[in-house]
Amino acid sequence: MATKTEVEAYQSVIDGLSTVAFGQIKALLQSLDTPNPIVFRDALMVTYPELMMPFMASASDVAAEWYTTLRAGAGTVGSFAPVLADPLPVANMQAGLSRSLAPLFRPQEFIGSQVLALLAGYSQKIIATAGRNTIHDSVMADPVRVGFARIPRADCCSFCGLLASRGAVYRSEASATGVVGAGVDASVTAGKVGGQGKGVKARGSRSLGSDGYHDHCRCVAAPIFQGADNSYANYTEKHFTSLYENASSGTLSEYSRRDPLNPQYDAISAKETLAAWRQANGTK
Repeated sequence: MATKTEVEAYQSVIDGLSTVAFGQIKALLQSLDTPNPIVFRDALMVTYPELMMPFMASASDVAAEWYTTLRAGAGTVGSFAPVLADPLPVANMQAGLSRSLAPLFRPQEFIGSQVLALLAGYSQKIIATAGRNTIHDSVMADPVRVGFARIPRADCCSFCGLLASRGAVYRSEASATGVVGAGVDASVTAGKVGGQGKGVKARGSRSLGSDGYHDHCRCVAAPIFQGADNSYANYTEKHFTSLYENASSGTLSEYSRRDPLNPQYDAISAKETLAAWRQANGTK
């Protein structure tokens, strides 16, 4: 498991890439200065992906080196070459770009800095995602058993904190970075005697299978190798579990309601859980 210093060093490099990219994005926007939003958008659709590709490639390289370092530090037996993730398809980048440029077509609401702020957030996300995907693809290809812990900043948002409160229990990148659920899938109990699985209900504010990262999110899904020092993951789990308990013992109870399908279970929606978390802990 990565130490606090190793996680922060990795985050710092990714942040550095995002900062340099942001400077180039500002210069690009100035070079495309035009009062016609359609012309501006069409030009950016071509130039923005070209600008971002090198930064995503660099993030993948950094993630691969980080994975190799953590693997070696855990004393894992056998050699393994990390798998560099495929670059984000241009069509995907253009879709995200369209959302960032939406204020251009709402002149009654448009504020000049909105597009730049949205582009900054989206660009940070896809740079960080390139690194995350490389770690994911490497874990999937690695013959050793690897778990994950979501490691956020101490001042992270309630959504990231809620996922981090689960600690170092994840067995796939999807559950550490996306939305996980409570319950047992029916496929697990098919053909077995006893209660049948009712399916998995999403935990968190997003649908099952979503990527679980927002713009400017600096959470890291750190791989956990058997035999490594997991003390930092345990510390992180304890910290965010205590925040969850603050919400559970206080304001969370105000949102609870009895589940009519299961009288022994107090159901609570993801929205209500996060609202209680924010109220109890003073986070966003």
